[in-house]
Amino acid sequence: MNNQFPTLTTSRLLLDEVTLVDTAEIYEIFSDSKVIKYYDFEQFTDLKQAVELIEQDQKKYNNGSHLRWAVREKTSLKLIGSIGIKWNNDNHSATLGYEFNQSTWGKGFATEALKQVINYLLIIEEVKKINRLEAFTMQGNHASEKVLLKLGFKSEGLLRGYGYWKQQYHDLNIFSRLRSH
Repeated sequence: MNNQFPTLTTSRLLLDEVTLVDTAEIYEIFSDSKVIKYYDFEQFTDLKQAVELIEQDQKKYNNGSHLRWAVREKTSLKLIGSIGIKWNNDNHSATLGYEFNQSTWGKGFATEALKQVINYLLIIEEVKKINRLEAFTMQGNHASEKVLLKLGFKSEGLLRGYGYWKQQYHDLNIFSRLRSH
């Protein structure tokens, strides 16, 4: 993987690397019970958890298995969300995940940021040659599903009992988008 972290921009957003400077904003997102309702993380209760997440993501980026963009408002540079990618090199695919501060919901930031990430992964990014992007949603996460469908993802169905977190199994919907969309 290229050692330079890819920076992306849109008209309203800057997407760059999450660093320890972002600890408070990451904590704010992952300590919000409404944000993590459909997420495979326990709700953060300590700032140290945000530090650990950032450090883990940096290690995963350095070993070429993951990448997590900070999504920032261009004017203030405040981190309002993040978008993560897990590379599946063997089959030229990547799994997409994202979370945004509740204060930004309904303002189109997720759609705008994800559109740029998809463009990067399927069109610009040449190292991994991604053919397939996939995303999983928990049952009931209609807002996330709406964003994915708007961005050209197709619903592939239900994976029964596919996820396990928060001491229970979860049925997950799987969505995908191919390079040849």
